[in-house]
Amino acid sequence: VELMDVQLDVLFVAIAGDVPPRDLLAYAEQLRDELLALDDVSDVAITGFSDHQLRVEVRESALVAHELSLRDVAQAIRTQSVDLPSGDVSAGARDVKVRVTDQRRWAEQFRDMTIVSNATGAAVPLRAIAEVRDAFKDEWNYAAYNGRRAAHLKVGTKSGEDVLVVARRVKRFLAEQTDHYPDTVEIGVWADNSVILNGRWTMLVENVAL
Repeated sequence: VELMDVQLDVLFVAIAGDVPPRDLLAYAEQLRDELLALDDVSDVAITGFSDHQLRVEVRESALVAHELSLRDVAQAIRTQSVDLPSGDVSAGARDVKVRVTDQRRWAEQFRDMTIVSNATGAAVPLRAIAEVRDAFKDEWNYAAYNGRRAAHLKVGTKSGEDVLVVARRVKRFLAEQTDHYPDTVEIGVWADNSVILNGRWTMLVENVAL
């Protein structure tokens, strides 16, 4: 007999607010980590955001003034940023793709990065030649809750975990422990599958027993 690892989506939690997308994502990551720290909760995933990217828009006049090339800038970012999020380095109609993996670092952490000219050896901070900003791959692709931009957290269970216990644990936490979030952020459960899933699981077990 081969046992299957059954994963079920129990609750969908929204965290919404009139805050910049990167701040909303940071709040969602904080809430995810808090939920995963609860007993009996082992599966929480964030949805509602496309991939985080870094946008570096270089001023062509600055390139000329410092005798830099666009590839100088892109190479400096690559070599100094092992965990850089994917993104673009651009100047006018030209651009260079920068693709690494991590999605947890933000634009302000790159603005003081040193860029060195291959031609002259002169060094300048990135902020002196470019605008560096955070972005998301598909700005139009986002979730909403009560008319505001939101991140959704999907709370699930794995084989052997009680969906009702997980649902109660999460809802109790949301009711009692989220007052440390700002008033501009709203948190709520927008879908609760726990009762339905528990009923189906009970029925399945009874049918197997027969």
